[in-house]
Amino acid sequence: MPTTDFAPAKINLTLRIVGRRADGYHELDSLVAFADVGDRLAFTPGSATTLDVAGPFAAVCGTTADNLVLKAAAALRLSGSAACRAVSAMPCRMES
Repeated sequence: MPTTDFAPAKINLTLRIVGRRADGYHELDSLVAFADVGDRLAFTPGSATTLDVAGPFAAVCGTTADNLVLKAAAALRLSGSAACRAVSAMPCRMES
């Protein structure tokens, strides 16, 4: 049986870059609000760590290799493997 959770959309009300860390990432100050819409994530045990992105905006989300869910799993060096299904209700990119 999968473990599921809701990931609400985050809206940056303000975002300011205040510096750069030694690892190249930026230090940020931000004020955020969370929306009532977002993504539903489901994790199930599996033989390999994989990601399946589904939903009305899945086609514009890009390749799964660039997905932060897989990057987080690799960074944590999970002892076991899991399959993850992300059902996105939100656009993955906003074009201006």
